[in-house]
Parts: sequence; C-alpha cells; structure tokens
Amino acid sequence: MDKQEQLQQETPQSLKSRLDHLERKNQWYYSALELVASLGEIHRSFNHLEDPVEIFRDASPLIQRVVPFDTMALYLVESEPPRFESQTCEPKENQNEVQDAVHNWIENGTFAWALQQTKPMWLEEKKGNSTWLLQALATRSTVLGMIVARIPEDQHRPHQDTSKVLSIIAQHIAQAIENALLFRKTSKQNQELEKLVKKRTLALETKTVELEAQVREVNDFSHLASHDLREPLRKLTLFSDRLKLHLQANLDEKTSDYLGIMNRAVNRLETQIEGLLNLSRVTTQGRPIQKIQLDRSLQFVINELAMEIEESGALIEVDSLPSLHADPIQMQQMFSNLLHNAIKYRSPGKTPEIRVTAVKNENGFWLIGIHDNGIGIEPEQQDKIFKPFERLHGQKQYEGVGMGLSICRKIVERHGGSLYVESDIGKGASFFINLPESG
Repeated sequence: MDKQEQLQQETPQSLKSRLDHLERKNQWYYSALELVASLGEIHRSFNHLEDPVEIFRDASPLIQRVVPFDTMALYLVESEPPRFESQTCEPKENQNEVQDAVHNWIENGTFAWALQQTKPMWLEEKKGNSTWLLQALATRSTVLGMIVARIPEDQHRPHQDTSKVLSIIAQHIAQAIENALLFRKTSKQNQELEKLVKKRTLALETKTVELEAQVREVNDFSHLASHDLREPLRKLTLFSDRLKLHLQANLDEKTSDYLGIMNRAVNRLETQIEGLLNLSRVTTQGRPIQKIQLDRSLQFVINELAMEIEESGALIEVDSLPSLHADPIQMQQMFSNLLHNAIKYRSPGKTPEIRVTAVKNENGFWLIGIHDNGIGIEPEQQDKIFKPFERLHGQKQYEGVGMGLSICRKIVERHGGSLYVESDIGKGASFFINLPESG
C-alpha cells in the first residue's frame, strides 16, 4: 500500500492530528530560525554585561523559548583551588537538588565527559521521569563552565535540532562570559595598577619633600659655611696681621713662628670650607645638562693647567673623546681635579706620563680612562680616597685637603655614572669614569 492509499484510509481525526503536529513543528522551526537570526543582536547586548551571572540570566529566556526547563543553573570553573562552583540557580529552592545531582555526575565521570562534548548531553533521571541537560560552556581557548537544566516530567526529550540551537546559544553565552571575565581581570589589574601608581606617587612625593628638605639643609649649610664659619676666620686673620704689625719692632722668632702656624691653620680651614661648599654645589648649583664635546672640555683644562704641565714636564696623550649630554662646567672641574692629581702624585725622578682614553660599552655608556705612571695607590686604600677630607699623605708631602676625588665622584653620580680606580703601589693609577651617552 503506497502513501496515497494510506492517506485516503486515514480518518479525519488522524489527519487533523498529523496536521497539528506538522504545524507545531513548523512553528518551532520558525521560532528557532528567528531566534538564531537574532543572536547577533543578543550577543551585542551581552557585551554591555560584566557579570557572568547577569549574562546567564539575560540568556535564560532565550533558552526557555527553545526548551521549557523548570530548573536552570550555572556552574563556572574556579582556579584556586580548581573546582566547579555554582553561580546561580533558578528557582533557588532547587539549588540543593541540582548540587546533589552535579556531585554524583562529578563522582561517576559524567560531568567530565559532558565537558568534552560540543553538543548537549541529555541524562534520564533514574528516579522519576525528568530529563537533565548538561551543556558545556567553552571557547576555543578554554573551558569556562556548564549549564545544568532540567525538563519537567510531562515534557519529552528534545529533538536533535533543538540540541543544535542550544549549542549555538551556549557558544554565544560562553563567548560573552569569557569577555566578561577578561574585562573583570583587566579591571582588577587596572585597579591594582592605579593603587601601585598612587603608592609610588606618594612615595615619590614623600621623597621629593625629603630631598627638598635636604637641599634646604645644604643651602643652609652653604650659607653657614660662607658667612658664619668664615667670619671668625677672617677675624683671626685680621687680628693676627694687627698683632704682627703691632709687635713688629719686638717680634721674636718664636712669636713669629706661632703667628705663622696660626695663619697656615686658618688658611687650611678656609680651604676645607671651600671644598665642602664645592661638594654641596655639585647637586644644588649644577648647570643644565646639554650636549657637549668632551674633547673641548679636556683641552680647556689642559690650557688652564699649562703652568703645572710645563713645570712638571708632563706628557699628555689624548684619544678621541665622545660627545655626550653633561654639565660642561662640571666636566671641566672633574678633568681638572683628575689631571691635577695625576701630575701632583708623580713618582720622584720620573716624567709624568698621562693618557686619556675612551671606549663605548654595549650598554650605551662611555668608559673614560685617565691613566698615569705616578706613585700608585694601595688596593686597600682605593675606597678611602673618594671620601671627603680623606688623605693618604701628609700635608708637607703633598698639599691639599682631600676633597678633589669626592667632588669628582659626586659629579659623575649626578650624571648617572660611576667613578672608580685601579692601581697598585709604584705602578701608577687608572681612574675610570663610566658615563651615559644620553645623560
């Protein structure tokens, strides 16, 4: 019997039932197509939501249009410790029932199996006639969680086409939740970054206040040294000269010696005060950093020291020096101190030989070397010579107050560099200045 004959034998009631079924089926397909067609707009609405629970609740009516679930719950992966955590359940009074079912599925491996599927997994409840849905929420990069839902007892297990529509909706939900979690993570990082910036800004402001206070202290000291400390020295010199003039006729040799000792002590103290002032001026009265040619700075100093060089017979050899960003006056002061020391601390009976070199390091710094053939410095004394007023030789042997190298190191450090020495007794000394090219 062919289909035509079967249709002719059907009763009007059976035909009506068949037509009703086809009409419901067509209506479902129409609704499903309409739903799928509107997913683009729905996905855009998800983008305004930052909470995964809000996204799930916003999507729930869409899911309900496909399958009339009586219970729906959202589970998401928590990283620490790794677990699936319930985020929401509707209605709330079914939360414990859903949790018990999920616990059993995790224990028997069903939950893990469902996570690996790209389509919904339908589970028939052993007790009762309910059917459960496990729909994994996953993107290309990660598994985010699971939708757990239950169909009422009077509803049949959905058709395969229904599962396809649910999978499409689940993909949109997963993408929206991933975006929300990334946004939440980024927002949290931004908040932490803002806190860190505020903390460091506060620390910098505090440090700035401290530095300003230190500068004021240095300036106060400079004023003190320039006026309050020098005033008694000027009076000592004045009264010493008056006393010498007053006693000129009756001035014996012993008294003259005493007055000479006092004058030399006053002069030495004035020199020490001037050294301290010069040290403080490195940071408080430095000139703006600008691009300069070290060749010119060094040549200026050589010209200034022409008399010392001529008297000592010093031979100075200079390699090509670079251009870099620095304080021109302080560079001259640094070269002047180092060349002066190289001439002053020469070996007896030897002609001073001084060589200035320059090598560029891989880190963008220039290593300037000033090498001499002088008396040298013992290794254990090499750190001491950079301290203020630190002297390795007596005043009678070599004049000075021990401030030159302290000032040099202060200048180099102000420029973001370093200054150190390599030497040994009787073998000369090499002072190395490490300076950044950009200042």
